[in-house]
Amino acid sequence: MNCDEFRERCHVLIDARKSELTDEEMRAHAGACQDCADFRRELMAIDVALRELPAPVIPAPLLDSIRSMGQPEVFPPPAWRPDIVRAARYLIPGLLLWGVQWAFPEDLRPFFLAAITFTGGYILVSRIVRPWVFGSPEL
Repeated sequence: MNCDEFRERCHVLIDARKSELTDEEMRAHAGACQDCADFRRELMAIDVALRELPAPVIPAPLLDSIRSMGQPEVFPPPAWRPDIVRAARYLIPGLLLWGVQWAFPEDLRPFFLAAITFTGGYILVSRIVRPWVFGSPEL
C-alpha cells in the first residue's frame, strides 16, 4: 500500500465515523510510515475538534423560509369589489352627462363630449393609474 491509498482510506474511515484502523494492510503501513501515522493522528484530531464545535444559531426568518420551501404558496383572491364600486361611482355620472347632452342643441353637444372626455381622463389618471405607479394611498 502506498501513502496516497492510505490517506484516501483514512478519509473513508473518517466519513464512516470509524476511529480504528480495521484493515491489516493499513495498520502495517501506519507502523512503517511515520508521515502517514502523523497524518492519521492529525486527521482524527481535526475530526474530533470539528465535531465538538457548537452548532451555529440559525436566524428564525431563515428557518421559516427553508421550511416553507416546496410548499405551494397561496395567493389571496383578487379583490374586485373596490374596482367595481369605483367604476360605478364614475360611470354613472358619465352616463348621465352623456344622456343629458341629447337634451341640448346640436351645436353644444361637442362641449358635453369634451367635458365627459376630460372628466374621464382626469379620473383615469388621478384615481386608477396613479395608485398603480406610486402605490396605493393607504400606504
